[in-house]
Amino acid sequence: MRFSLLVLGLLSGSALQAQSIPASSWPQLAGRPDSTTATGQQQRTTTAVTVPGRSMNYSWNTSSRTWTPTVMRTTTYDAAAQPLVVQDADSATQVPTSRRQYTYTTSGLVGTVLAEIWNSSGSYTPTTLNTYTYDAQGHVIHSLAQTWQNGAWQNNNRILISWDVQGRQTERTSATWTNNAWLIRSGTRNTYRYAPSGSVLEITTAGWNTLTSTFDLQSRQLFTYGTNPQQWTNSIIQFMTAGTYVNYVRQNNAQYDAQGRQTYLEFDSWTAGAWQLSSRNTTTYAPTGPGQEIFSENLVGSSWVNGSRVFFSYDANGNATGQYSEQWRNNAWVPSSGQRYLLRYNAGNVVDQRVVQEANTSTGVFVNSTKERYSSFQMITLAAKPTARLQAAVSLYPNPAAAGQAATLLVKGLREQQAPATIEVLNGLGQVVHTRQERVQQGRIEAQLGLGSLPAGLYTVRVQTGEGVVAKSLICQ
Repeated sequence: MRFSLLVLGLLSGSALQAQSIPASSWPQLAGRPDSTTATGQQQRTTTAVTVPGRSMNYSWNTSSRTWTPTVMRTTTYDAAAQPLVVQDADSATQVPTSRRQYTYTTSGLVGTVLAEIWNSSGSYTPTTLNTYTYDAQGHVIHSLAQTWQNGAWQNNNRILISWDVQGRQTERTSATWTNNAWLIRSGTRNTYRYAPSGSVLEITTAGWNTLTSTFDLQSRQLFTYGTNPQQWTNSIIQFMTAGTYVNYVRQNNAQYDAQGRQTYLEFDSWTAGAWQLSSRNTTTYAPTGPGQEIFSENLVGSSWVNGSRVFFSYDANGNATGQYSEQWRNNAWVPSSGQRYLLRYNAGNVVDQRVVQEANTSTGVFVNSTKERYSSFQMITLAAKPTARLQAAVSLYPNPAAAGQAATLLVKGLREQQAPATIEVLNGLGQVVHTRQERVQQGRIEAQLGLGSLPAGLYTVRVQTGEGVVAKSLICQ
């Protein structure tokens, strides 16, 4: 039985934060399936969900080698099974310590997060307020963080994000409220060059210069494609040096499986004016579900030597059991970083306990870190049919699509789930002509559908998620 990730992402207080964005300034969406915050607490069918109303959190005492209770957490939900209020209390006295209140957009995305602390007067005092704005495709375009000071909200941090029509991020700036004005502290600008098929040929990246208040060119990445316009085979990364792009690394000989997933990649370093093969990655995927292993080897002389392994593991129910890496030391694989999760199921096949173990880099073993016990489970019947909600949240563009052009499928406002969604393209006879799996990441699915091999006609794009099945018509010209 599979479980969604939304509840943990909001309840754990450590939801996935977008890269380079402060935790206080980003919506606490659910963790990605490959996030170290991933777990299964929310049991989902197409009509109802089971969620925990309470959890007891423990920390591992290394001296006594026992679990010490730290926080008791209670949660209330809305009709869509999304957390509304998450309250933390002292595990012994059950006196409240803090709480978070959430609001959502009509698409089911986080709108605001209000954090409060329990004061000596026996009431809550506001501390921070995060507000998020989205575009029509569900991309975050504005993130505002404010703090409560002297009885009013004061600006603290602002993040602005721009996206192109293909759904790729073009600019991101982070600013602080300084002297009653926004002062940009950091930023990135990406410029994309596309092929007629929609494939990315070049990405140029510029970084914010705080001294000149301008974007300075930093790097670019060039892509080469084979017969499939959606699968690059070669990529060169260059850095700007003294006004000139200089080769740095080349990713070469990329190979893919029948589902379009990358299985092999070589890395060349730019040395003495020539490319020299240095390492390679081989990726294997679980027969079912999103599990995978990335195996890296280094070229030493003329021999390949084990380097590292990265695991994204899941159990038979589709729940994450670990994300960690291992290094090859003294002819053995030794855990070097990451976490693994020990899950316990109750009689109803619902996860009621999760133990988090951290990889100890010095000893090379996993050690206990935290434990969560879930209880007070409740079944919530969804307020609306999932398919109706999904249908309104699906976009497919361009449509009609020209010959050789890629179509972008976007499904937004999803609740995070462990299992990937299945995407199928069916012809007019109902035959499946293309199939693939995509993970739900930050509440959304985004996939580039290569149509170069399909003849002109009317097709159906069908998406199967843990919340229902939705379909869209697609015209290929």
